[in-house]
Amino acid sequence: MNDPMNEQKREGVAQFMARWCIDGWKGNIPLTRMFWGGGAVWFIGFALERGVVNLFRVPQSPYFAGELYVLDGLLRLCEWILMASFVWWCIGVWRSVDHETPGIWPTTARGMVALLVIANMASAFVALSR
Repeated sequence: MNDPMNEQKREGVAQFMARWCIDGWKGNIPLTRMFWGGGAVWFIGFALERGVVNLFRVPQSPYFAGELYVLDGLLRLCEWILMASFVWWCIGVWRSVDHETPGIWPTTARGMVALLVIANMASAFVALSR
Protein backbone atom coordinates (compact mmCIF):
# COMPACT_ATOMS: atom_id res chain seq x y z
CA MET A 1 0.00 0.00 0.00
CA ASN A 2 1.13 3.53 -0.71
CA ASP A 3 1.00 5.44 2.54
CA PRO A 4 1.62 9.19 2.00
CA MET A 5 3.49 9.48 5.31
CA ASN A 6 5.76 6.60 4.33
CA GLU A 7 6.42 8.26 0.96
CA GLN A 8 7.34 11.50 2.69
CA LYS A 9 9.78 9.74 5.01
CA ARG A 10 11.54 8.17 2.04
CA GLU A 11 12.27 11.54 0.47
CA GLY A 12 16.02 11.69 0.21
CA VAL A 13 18.38 14.56 0.64
CA ALA A 14 18.51 15.20 -3.11
CA GLN A 15 14.74 15.49 -3.38
CA PHE A 16 14.59 17.72 -0.30
CA MET A 17 17.29 20.03 -1.68
CA ALA A 18 15.63 20.16 -5.12
CA ARG A 19 12.29 21.04 -3.55
CA TRP A 20 13.97 23.64 -1.30
CA CYS A 21 15.72 25.23 -4.31
CA ILE A 22 12.50 25.39 -6.34
CA ASP A 23 10.50 26.76 -3.40
CA GLY A 24 13.24 29.31 -2.74
CA TRP A 25 13.25 30.44 -6.37
CA LYS A 26 9.49 30.90 -6.30
CA GLY A 27 9.63 32.79 -2.99
CA ASN A 28 7.61 30.17 -1.14
CA ILE A 29 10.10 29.89 1.72
CA PRO A 30 9.48 32.30 4.62
CA LEU A 31 11.68 35.38 4.40
CA THR A 32 13.63 34.76 7.59
CA ARG A 33 14.61 31.21 6.58
CA MET A 34 15.40 32.27 3.03
CA PHE A 35 17.49 35.28 4.05
CA TRP A 36 19.50 33.64 6.83
CA GLY A 37 19.45 29.99 5.72
CA GLY A 38 20.06 30.58 2.03
CA GLY A 39 22.58 33.29 2.81
CA ALA A 40 24.48 30.98 5.18
CA VAL A 41 24.64 28.25 2.53
CA TRP A 42 26.04 30.71 0.00
CA PHE A 43 28.47 32.30 2.46
CA ILE A 44 29.89 28.97 3.65
CA GLY A 45 30.43 27.88 0.04
CA PHE A 46 32.09 31.19 -0.75
CA ALA A 47 34.35 30.98 2.31
CA LEU A 48 35.45 27.43 1.45
CA GLU A 49 36.22 28.37 -2.14
CA ARG A 50 38.18 31.47 -1.10
CA GLY A 51 40.05 29.44 1.51
CA VAL A 52 41.21 26.94 -1.11
CA VAL A 53 42.24 29.73 -3.48
CA ASN A 54 44.22 31.52 -0.76
CA LEU A 55 45.82 28.26 0.35
CA PHE A 56 47.39 27.90 -3.07
CA ARG A 57 48.37 31.57 -3.28
CA VAL A 58 50.58 31.43 -0.22
CA PRO A 59 54.06 32.63 -1.30
CA GLN A 60 55.77 29.62 0.29
CA SER A 61 53.51 27.20 -1.59
CA PRO A 62 55.28 25.38 -4.41
CA TYR A 63 52.15 25.57 -6.58
CA PHE A 64 49.76 28.30 -7.58
CA ALA A 65 46.18 27.57 -8.57
CA GLY A 66 46.87 28.75 -12.14
CA GLU A 67 49.61 26.14 -12.55
CA LEU A 68 47.41 23.23 -11.50
CA TYR A 69 45.01 23.04 -14.42
CA VAL A 70 42.61 20.61 -12.78
CA LEU A 71 42.43 22.67 -9.59
CA ASP A 72 42.11 25.87 -11.59
CA GLY A 73 39.22 24.38 -13.58
CA LEU A 74 37.50 23.16 -10.42
CA LEU A 75 37.84 26.58 -8.78
CA ARG A 76 36.39 28.29 -11.83
CA LEU A 77 33.49 25.81 -11.80
CA CYS A 78 32.98 26.59 -8.09
CA GLU A 79 32.89 30.30 -8.87
CA TRP A 80 30.15 29.75 -11.45
CA ILE A 81 28.18 27.60 -9.02
CA LEU A 82 28.57 30.25 -6.31
CA MET A 83 27.45 32.97 -8.71
CA ALA A 84 24.36 30.92 -9.60
CA SER A 85 23.60 30.33 -5.91
CA PHE A 86 23.99 34.05 -5.21
CA VAL A 87 21.52 34.88 -7.99
CA TRP A 88 19.15 32.19 -6.62
CA TRP A 89 19.43 33.66 -3.12
CA CYS A 90 18.85 37.24 -4.29
CA ILE A 91 15.78 36.31 -6.33
CA GLY A 92 14.46 34.06 -3.57
CA VAL A 93 14.76 36.77 -0.92
CA TRP A 94 13.24 39.37 -3.24
CA ARG A 95 10.24 37.15 -3.99
CA SER A 96 9.83 36.02 -0.36
CA VAL A 97 9.22 39.64 0.65
CA ASP A 98 5.98 39.55 -1.35
CA HIS A 99 4.58 36.96 1.09
CA GLU A 100 5.44 38.96 4.23
CA THR A 101 3.45 41.64 5.99
CA PRO A 102 4.84 45.10 5.24
CA GLY A 103 7.33 46.34 7.78
CA ILE A 104 10.94 47.16 8.49
CA TRP A 105 12.28 43.61 8.08
CA PRO A 106 11.03 43.01 4.50
CA THR A 107 12.25 46.45 3.45
CA THR A 108 15.64 45.83 5.07
CA ALA A 109 15.97 42.43 3.38
CA ARG A 110 15.28 43.91 -0.06
CA GLY A 111 17.67 46.77 0.67
CA MET A 112 20.43 44.31 1.63
CA VAL A 113 19.89 42.34 -1.58
CA ALA A 114 19.99 45.52 -3.68
CA LEU A 115 23.14 46.69 -1.88
CA LEU A 116 24.90 43.34 -2.41
CA VAL A 117 23.99 43.26 -6.10
CA ILE A 118 25.30 46.81 -6.61
CA ALA A 119 28.48 46.00 -4.65
CA ASN A 120 29.12 42.87 -6.72
CA MET A 121 28.54 44.76 -9.96
CA ALA A 122 30.94 47.52 -8.87
CA SER A 123 33.51 44.91 -7.88
CA ALA A 124 33.21 43.23 -11.28
CA PHE A 125 33.65 46.54 -13.11
CA VAL A 126 36.75 47.36 -11.05
CA ALA A 127 38.20 43.92 -11.74
CA LEU A 128 37.51 44.25 -15.48
CA SER A 129 39.10 47.69 -15.68
CA ARG A 130 42.49 46.39 -14.43
